[in-house]
Amino acid sequence: MEIFLRKKHAIILLLFILSISWNSYAGSQVYVFPAATGTGYVTFPGVGSDCVDLSAIVPVGATNVVVTLTNLGVDFDLFARNNGNCPTTGNYSYVSGASGTTNESVNLGSFCDGNNWRVRVNKYSSGSGGATLTISWTDPAPVPGFGSNSWNVLAYNAPTTYNAVNYLNLTGTTYRGYYTNPNLNISTNSLWGLTASPSAASGYVGCPVTNNNHVFIYKRKGFASGCYSISNIVYDDAIRIYIDGSQVYENTGCCSMAGVAWLGYLDANSEVEIRVAENTGDSRLNLDFATGATFSVTANYDPTACGPNIVLNSSYSVAPGASPYQSLTYNWTGASIVSGANTATPTVNPTSSTTYTLNASYNGCASAPVNVTVNPLIITASSTIVCPNGTLDLSTPGEWASLPTNATLVTGANPNNEYYSRFTANTSFNTPVELKTARLLVVGGGGGGGSNGGGGGGAGGFYTNSSISIPSGNTTVTIGAGGAVHNNSASPNTAATNGGQSAFGSYTAGGGGGGASRDQGLAGQNGGTGTVQGSGGGGGGCVTSATRHTGGTGVFSGGTGFRADCPAAGGGGGGAGSAGSNAASNNGGAGGAGLQSNITGVNLWYAGGGGGGTTNFNGGACGNGNVYNNGAGGSSVGGYGETNSGSTNIIQYGPTANTGSGGGAEQTGAAGVVIIRYRVPKYTLSAITATGTTINELTGVITAGSTAGTVTVTYTNEFGCTTAPVIITVGGSIAPLETTVSPVGNCSGATVTLKVNDKVGKGGLIDHSTWTVGTGSITGYTVNETNATENARINGTDPWGKSTVIWEGRASGDGNGDGGWNGSQVAIDNTKTYRYSVWIKRTVQGTAGRFYLGLQSNAGGAYTLAGSSDGNPYFWYSSTPAGSELPTGEWVLVVGYVHPVSYTGATDPTSGRYTVSGGRYGGIFYDYKWAPGTTTASLRTYLYYADGTAQQQWVYPRIDVVDGSEPSIQDLLAGFDKNDGLGDGASWNWYSGSCGGTSAGTGSSITVAPASTTRYFVRAEGGTCAITTTCKEATVIINPKVSDPTITANGATTFCNGGSVQLTASDISHAGNAMSFTGGQAVSLGNPPSLKITGNQTIEMWVKPTNYASGRQNPYNKAYAGEGTITQETNGYLNYYYGIDGNNGLNYQGFTSGGAVNNGQWNHIAIVRDFTNNQLRWYINGVLSSTGTPAYSYAVAGGNDVTIGTGYAGGYDGLIDEVRVWNVARTTSQIQADMNAPIAPGTSGLVGYWKFDEASGGIVTDASGYSNSGTSTGTRAIPSTAPMEAPAGTYTWSPATGLSTTSGKVVTASPGSSQTYTVEVANPLGCAVGSKVQAVTVIANPTGGALSATDYCAGGSSTASVSGVSNVTQYSWSLGGLSGSSTTSSIGVSGGTGGTSYTISVTPQNVVSGTTCPGTAVTASIKVDAPSTLPSLITVDNNTNNCWGRPVTLTENGGILQGASQYIYGTSVGGTQVSGATNATSVTTVPSGTATYYVGVTANGACPAQNLATGITYALPTRNALLSSNSSGTCYVSGSNPIHFYDASNNYIGSLNPQGRTGIVTMSTSVGSPAIQGACTMPSNPKYRTAYLGRIVHVDGSGLSGSGNVDVVLAYSDAELLALQVQAGNGSGGSTPGNVTDDITNLLNPSLGITKVGGDGSLCSGNSVSYLSAGGGVLSVTPSISAARYVSFAVPSFSSFYIHGVNGGSPLPITLTSFTASCEDKVSLMWKTATETNVSHYEILRSRDGQFWEEVATIPAVGNSTTEQVYHATDATGLETMYYKLRSVDNDGTSEDFQPVSVTCNPGALWSIHPVPVSVKATVTVTATETSHDVFVITDINGRVVTTQQVEIKEGTSIFELDLHRLSEGTYFIRMNQSDKYSPLKFIKVD
Repeated sequence: MEIFLRKKHAIILLLFILSISWNSYAGSQVYVFPAATGTGYVTFPGVGSDCVDLSAIVPVGATNVVVTLTNLGVDFDLFARNNGNCPTTGNYSYVSGASGTTNESVNLGSFCDGNNWRVRVNKYSSGSGGATLTISWTDPAPVPGFGSNSWNVLAYNAPTTYNAVNYLNLTGTTYRGYYTNPNLNISTNSLWGLTASPSAASGYVGCPVTNNNHVFIYKRKGFASGCYSISNIVYDDAIRIYIDGSQVYENTGCCSMAGVAWLGYLDANSEVEIRVAENTGDSRLNLDFATGATFSVTANYDPTACGPNIVLNSSYSVAPGASPYQSLTYNWTGASIVSGANTATPTVNPTSSTTYTLNASYNGCASAPVNVTVNPLIITASSTIVCPNGTLDLSTPGEWASLPTNATLVTGANPNNEYYSRFTANTSFNTPVELKTARLLVVGGGGGGGSNGGGGGGAGGFYTNSSISIPSGNTTVTIGAGGAVHNNSASPNTAATNGGQSAFGSYTAGGGGGGASRDQGLAGQNGGTGTVQGSGGGGGGCVTSATRHTGGTGVFSGGTGFRADCPAAGGGGGGAGSAGSNAASNNGGAGGAGLQSNITGVNLWYAGGGGGGTTNFNGGACGNGNVYNNGAGGSSVGGYGETNSGSTNIIQYGPTANTGSGGGAEQTGAAGVVIIRYRVPKYTLSAITATGTTINELTGVITAGSTAGTVTVTYTNEFGCTTAPVIITVGGSIAPLETTVSPVGNCSGATVTLKVNDKVGKGGLIDHSTWTVGTGSITGYTVNETNATENARINGTDPWGKSTVIWEGRASGDGNGDGGWNGSQVAIDNTKTYRYSVWIKRTVQGTAGRFYLGLQSNAGGAYTLAGSSDGNPYFWYSSTPAGSELPTGEWVLVVGYVHPVSYTGATDPTSGRYTVSGGRYGGIFYDYKWAPGTTTASLRTYLYYADGTAQQQWVYPRIDVVDGSEPSIQDLLAGFDKNDGLGDGASWNWYSGSCGGTSAGTGSSITVAPASTTRYFVRAEGGTCAITTTCKEATVIINPKVSDPTITANGATTFCNGGSVQLTASDISHAGNAMSFTGGQAVSLGNPPSLKITGNQTIEMWVKPTNYASGRQNPYNKAYAGEGTITQETNGYLNYYYGIDGNNGLNYQGFTSGGAVNNGQWNHIAIVRDFTNNQLRWYINGVLSSTGTPAYSYAVAGGNDVTIGTGYAGGYDGLIDEVRVWNVARTTSQIQADMNAPIAPGTSGLVGYWKFDEASGGIVTDASGYSNSGTSTGTRAIPSTAPMEAPAGTYTWSPATGLSTTSGKVVTASPGSSQTYTVEVANPLGCAVGSKVQAVTVIANPTGGALSATDYCAGGSSTASVSGVSNVTQYSWSLGGLSGSSTTSSIGVSGGTGGTSYTISVTPQNVVSGTTCPGTAVTASIKVDAPSTLPSLITVDNNTNNCWGRPVTLTENGGILQGASQYIYGTSVGGTQVSGATNATSVTTVPSGTATYYVGVTANGACPAQNLATGITYALPTRNALLSSNSSGTCYVSGSNPIHFYDASNNYIGSLNPQGRTGIVTMSTSVGSPAIQGACTMPSNPKYRTAYLGRIVHVDGSGLSGSGNVDVVLAYSDAELLALQVQAGNGSGGSTPGNVTDDITNLLNPSLGITKVGGDGSLCSGNSVSYLSAGGGVLSVTPSISAARYVSFAVPSFSSFYIHGVNGGSPLPITLTSFTASCEDKVSLMWKTATETNVSHYEILRSRDGQFWEEVATIPAVGNSTTEQVYHATDATGLETMYYKLRSVDNDGTSEDFQPVSVTCNPGALWSIHPVPVSVKATVTVTATETSHDVFVITDINGRVVTTQQVEIKEGTSIFELDLHRLSEGTYFIRMNQSDKYSPLKFIKVD
């Protein structure tokens, strides 16, 4: 397109103004053409051209592009063209305008896809005039973001090749523009046509969009907070939805989606983006964007779940088509949520009806709260006590109020308490509750049989369902009638009628089809319809038609009739189990088989087909004598068909009623039946001790009998879930279980606490009453696993339904220990038996693991009964999956025993497992006995090795000592641990004297203070049931008083301090009674638990028979086939009986005493039953009279009372006293020790003790502490004359000062001062009853004192004195051989022999009134010192004194040392000791110069030191300058210090450090002339030419011992070195022959070589030359000589040494620039040369130690070269550190060796050292798999450690730097000190 604008105004282009204005929407550019003359195209200012390209000015996408020409002074023409070319006058579009200066403009439209416009301005008029050209446009809008509270709709063109995913990803699309839409709902149909594009929408800004192949996007934010839904989408052709940048919906297929695509929460910050891709055809998006959207959740639980853990279920609902949620959250609240509170399916464990609330949110949208009420299967009751003859209604969720209609108990075995209801007539079924798992049988009515040879009727439909849900209320029951027989005369052309349909609600069974009659030309009827169709009837027989009539169809078809002239036979009706049989000649078809069902408990047949009939057609025309067979009924329940005998039709067996069976021919079908079978929940009573108590199994109403006791109730619902058992008590309060008295023995008036049921719920020796809800360990119980998830104490129910704290153990599934505990250690007596028990319930069975119950002790375990040690003792463990061992959901009591250490019997018969309802059901694995040394033990129980699901609970753990005081197992099963015994409103009432006697208080405990032994009784009284229980006794024992004592002294009570006197108190008197029996009296003790002894037993007493010949008598009786009985025979012998019947039965053992008691005398008798040692023992008067072996290993307890003085054998005639019963087997020594002495209450093993000291009242008091008191009948107490000692009372003496003891009858008083003593006497219980006073006077002895004395030298004197003495009047001295005299506190002493110590002493004395009381003597030692003898002279060895640094020996002569004196050597008289001087006759020192040495002796105690005034001089040479002529020096060397050699003229030769070697060394020097020798050819290296020093040093070390390097130091003057430097060519003296430059560039640190030469030492004589090093260091040395330099080096052997410069140029034919070695699978060697001259070849030498070399390769050389040459060689050997050396060989055979290199080729090497050789520093690289600490140890070739370095080796690679500059040259090894993974490495050190 071209445009031309023309104005006729002249213009001159003189001025250019450019103006560009940009904003978000518009842009422009202005050109001003100044006035000018002339015509033609004008040049645009600033452009330099008369043609402007608009594509360079106007941006792509710009719209409303306008070109305007204004301010016209003359005519101008405007040309525009849109083809990329500049317009011309002949090629443009002309746009005419008004003449003159009228403005002109043209709109070029949009530049959406760029442009090719060019513009020119032509001045048409030649006159002077200007113009302004303005180009303006609207900028392309930027791509908008999300619209705020409005949709921004973005449009894009897309590629013409459609791909939905690429379109939606905006791949290859081009943004075109946008429009806005405020509506929340979207409907593009109203904004543009279906076949249009978004650019057609009103308000669109941007470029056009193609109608096909485009994408548009709706974007919006700023929503009002709330829930929204996107639904009912119609789109073309694909769609995707994003919420906050996350894709929530996509559909790449066209074109709609019904329902909700997304639902969620939006707010002001939410961003919604909807993308639509359009291919071809329609383009649209219509959807509902709704506010206020909601989603719903539902929740429930499976009521058939048994628990205790119940899973709640929930589901959410969003309209169909909703996208998957991005965020769905759950929050359950309610009590007892076990886990999953934030999941869809939490697990709960409620203990009562509990409502759980679910709050859920879906993408932030909250649902309405949903409640689920869980009614756990728990029996609840208003009380656990029901009064006698009263009622108590229990309730349980799901409990039924009544049985359904026609309920009949299922016949036979019926473990699930199932009933059935059977219906034979139309009615309705009523059930009080929904039946969720019912069985159903519906049978339709059977079809009728055809007549006259017709077919049998078909069976009714048979429908059964093993599990249906029947709603509560009425359900209609319809019973189908049996079909009628065809009436041939009434309806000749029809078959018999069908049976009726039976139905139970919507479940139906069709009736059976009727059978066809003969000659009707019809088939049998089809079975009727229903949920199950009936079977077809049989076809009729036929004589008039050739067609055989078929049976009807159904579940099974009827049989076909038989066609014959004579007779006709009908087919059998179809049964429910098979088709009817076809008829045959003379035989009707049999009915099809029925089906069986045991729905009533009995397996019965139903729905059999009817049998077909036969008939004699036409009155015997077929022969009257013939017999025709009818068809049999199916399964014996279908009707049998008619038969014919002659001309008579005979009707046989009809179908069984109400089985739905088909009728036989000529028979009516059986009516149908409906039967329902269902489980009925049931309450069950067990463990009934309340006789006569019953329960309504359906309603749970308990009707109590008149007998008090308990019953255990469980409830099983219709799903088979059983509750935890609940104990119901009949009779309100129960009798007290036990009483405790604390303390046991008391004094008159002492305070005593009585308690009832104090041990209940406390676990015996361990206490579980402190358990609290929580996790982790608690006092006395340490969790088996510290993982908090494996142990918890929770509120639960115990085995009797009581709420209590239980311990729950869970398994982690880690295959190790799981939940449970290890108990704390408690004190035990290893001579006693202990019972361990705990209640356990498996709540989740799991699939693996075990439960353990065991013990542990301080002795490390226990012993098996066989006597072997077991360090891990367990009574029993269960295999977790085995339900029979530990059934799931039921509390089980597990019991085990630990027997005394000496036990030899069998496992206790009561150990094992018990349930509350079923008693003992399994044995135990092991009983144990205590290990020797056991004093403490614990109980432990836990899960182990369990999978992650196993779970168990424990309650009421116990450790009980088995002594008769422990609750019996029956007590434990009856709830001893949980029962406080009180009924509602009842109270504990206490009485004294008798049960119901004098009130003593109320409550579970009382405090009393009786003056004498008193019996107390407690019982429960009152309460709801007004029950008064029996009493339990508690006896408070008060010892009788004794008389006041007297004190007797055995000597004077006045004495010196330190004296003593014995004081004796009088005896404690005793008076007691014995019980008199005359044959008709008795003491009755009842049958207390502590006397029901089944284990070890001892019974002892004093008896005084009056006349044993009068008949058999019982001094003690329980049961001779039970716990034990004693009889006295007519010959005075005693017999003991016990047994295993528990009463006076048949299974017993008798054991005779083997001797007789004496009439008229007191006899002590004792019987011991020792099961532990398998022995019975009789004692008479403490003497063993008979032994026997037990016939049984235990006794059985029974219900007989204990009596004294009477029994089954007869009453006793005589006196009885001090009766004692023990539950232990007492030893001979114990019996003998205690038979004549009273026993204290509470003595171990004593469970009954009757002393008969009561004077009246008919009460016999138990003094054991067990309150086993009894009553006496007809007996009388008289003073006892039994030989009993006084009771073992106590004596208390005070004050304790000076007493030998404060207890006992006799004490020794040794006070330090006068004292008054009091003795207080107490009875055996410690009751103080009297006292006596005795005074003792003491004279004080002197105290204190310290003696001091001073030593003196022989011939002198000293003074001794004593101080610090009290109570002294004079002193007595003893001088031990010294002289002196005094009675005062000081004394002078003298005399004695030198070198001798004397002991002196002094004793202070206190003399009062003529009595001398000495104090304690004090002593001191005085030494008389002897002076030493001074030596007469000192000598010094003086050989080879021209060796500086050599040790010399100083020796004394003629001295004698005394005492502590020692010799002292010094450099002046009495001066400082020389280094190393000791107390010896000689000393070695190293002189530092000429010195005079003296000797003396040190002081000896009081004798002073002495010094020899005359010394000896040791002269060392004066250290002069270096040698100037040949000379030598010889020194003895040793140790590790340097020795400096001088010649006879004191000129320094050199130094040597022997480094531990010892011997004579000679060092000599020859000074060459001239001082610097010229170069010569060394024999070993002819090409090595250098200048060398003329001074040659020779070291002769042949006299040295040992091996190894020594250090040699040579000295050279600066002048010599300077001359060497000049001679070497770096000074002014020129160069050596051969044009070789030797580099000694720095005089202060010259680079020197050291060469050792053998033979005569001539360097150039052809002798063997060994090159030691190049560049030997110059070191300082002491002594120092001015103007000298020192060269130090180490050598292992000796010769002549030359010092010379190191060749610094290239005297050899090659210049070597590098020599390296590396390793992969073999060693690769590479070297480079810069120049080569006449080189023949190279040799590679290899060494393992750097000393011994072998040639391994020869490589030809280039020969002559001035450019770099590179050589390679390989060596296949190298799995360790190897050294390689390069040798160059010239054409003339001369060679040169270069510095060796090392390489380690161990692929598995873990560490390395480099470089090798090393000069100053080395790098060690270590590879390790873990971090560790170690020490690098570096040793020399002789294994001596030279240095160490501690290192931390980190995981991975570690690099360490070693500073080795101090090491001498040589071979070394580095190793790790601790790790053996790293083999030692070898390296060479060079200087």
